[in-house]
Amino acid sequence: MAQVKQLMDNWLRHRNVLEELLKLIDDEHLSFKPWDGAFTLGEIVLHVVQWNDVFVTLVKTGEFTTPVEMKC
Repeated sequence: MAQVKQLMDNWLRHRNVLEELLKLIDDEHLSFKPWDGAFTLGEIVLHVVQWNDVFVTLVKTGEFTTPVEMKC
């Protein structure tokens, strides 16, 4: 169980940092791509949201569920 808690704590720390960064970025920058073929910033946000429940469920139960697809 200690490993599950460590995984959850690490994930939550990264998630919190992303949320704080997003507060500093105006919506006009959501189409930014760091390189050709990369996700836009908006797509990265949706990716994190989509995989949120998948990751938490996988860590807690060991079961993989397909994320709900969201569109920008």
